[in-house]
Amino acid sequence: MIYSATTETYDNVFTDNYNKLLKFCKNDEDRLQQIYIDVRQRLEVKPFTASTLTEIPQQLVKYVKTSLHNHWKETERLKKKYIVPQDCIQELEDKLMLDNEIDEDNNDKQQQLEYISQRLFEYIKLNYNTEYSYVFVTYYLYDANNKKITYNQLSSITGYSISKCCKIIKTIKQDLKLNLINYING
Repeated sequence: MIYSATTETYDNVFTDNYNKLLKFCKNDEDRLQQIYIDVRQRLEVKPFTASTLTEIPQQLVKYVKTSLHNHWKETERLKKKYIVPQDCIQELEDKLMLDNEIDEDNNDKQQQLEYISQRLFEYIKLNYNTEYSYVFVTYYLYDANNKKITYNQLSSITGYSISKCCKIIKTIKQDLKLNLINYING
């Protein structure tokens, strides 16, 4: 069975949920009043229906909230933003300065990473044999879809067993934690 909401039902639902709806529209009573009138006029022309009586109040509240949101979006879209040319120039200069600082920071970080990576590979060559270097460099540099390689994948690439790859990586990582900073600084 289909139930329809009358204007009287709408008035009751609106009154019962007035504070919640007012809070939803950020205490803009004028907008809420305007939407109340608009929705009421729509209900007079075309009835609002639901499959149960308990759905009608919930659906009416949702309908009013949707109308409030759509009205807000429309008024925001129609607002014209006026900018004084001097404000615009200053704003643009500030934005350019900020972008420039961010670019410089990113370049500095990139240079630091490159330096550390160079020193890391120097350390590996100095302190480990070819086998260990090969496994670690493969592990360190291999990147599939921004994901680190797994030991299983490393094993199939290098031809060494998973346990040997795991042992090599863990050994070198532990050594780097203890000694790399001293090597870079010293």
